[in-house]
Amino acid sequence: MGVFKKVFGSLAPIAFTAFFSISLAENAFALSKQATDFLLSISVDPASEKVKLAEQDGTIKTEYSGDPEEYSLESLAIAKKVNGVKCFIETRAFIRNLKADFSGTKKVGPGHPLYSCSYLLYLTVEERKLAVKKF
Repeated sequence: MGVFKKVFGSLAPIAFTAFFSISLAENAFALSKQATDFLLSISVDPASEKVKLAEQDGTIKTEYSGDPEEYSLESLAIAKKVNGVKCFIETRAFIRNLKADFSGTKKVGPGHPLYSCSYLLYLTVEERKLAVKKF
């Protein structure tokens, strides 16, 4: 019985650390209360699938007009960028669809949620090249 306690007792800290790490990873992409409140104020459901996926994409590092740029749903919401938030969410959904089904993805034109957005802004350089191939 003493050996049993020593073996399993020594695993307790490891198990706790693993559990704690998993809990942190699950919440790593959680929007702040301030960002969530802003989304709600502009009638964007923070629990929607598109928002969750955009949130999971984290920070998009790109280049625009030769300058490095970084965008995230969190940073756009904190800055209260209404159009930026909506376009970021739609852009991230668009690129996911494009990567999953290139030929079946609808082109951006009148009636498309991205039509009024500078959607290329919220794509990485590699993603932008892929999107340009579509058009």
